[in-house]
Amino acid sequence: MVRLMEEAWSLHRNKAITMLKWQKRVTLSVEDISNLGLQANMVVLSACHTARGKISSEGVLGLARAFLMAGAKSVVTALWAVNDDATEKFMLKFYDNLSSEPVVNSLATTMCEMKQEKFEVAQWGSFKVLGANVKVFSNISDHN
Repeated sequence: MVRLMEEAWSLHRNKAITMLKWQKRVTLSVEDISNLGLQANMVVLSACHTARGKISSEGVLGLARAFLMAGAKSVVTALWAVNDDATEKFMLKFYDNLSSEPVVNSLATTMCEMKQEKFEVAQWGSFKVLGANVKVFSNISDHN
């Protein structure tokens, strides 16, 4: 699993990301990401607007698609800006649900939980999955 959070990187018009890695800034373009050769079941891009990209006849070309092209089986992205506290709560629930459900099911369960806890749709409806509905953890001990 690969997880990139808002504090660790920034977007450049959805064509590149800059990450802070060991106190050095590293910029990866969509092309760089596409060529990474990942073997990840899931990549989570929980920062705001990570689902954005250039619209073409082949769909949306952006960071999420670049990670799919790099080999990620599933990519979780955000369509719009979400409050940091709500994102943290959402992601904690989402990762907990991943212990027993595949990605898409876990996302749906988490959305239902957030709704039941009276969070506004704008605080949880932004997240979506691109790619396969893979099971990330085979059992609960895999992610502790």
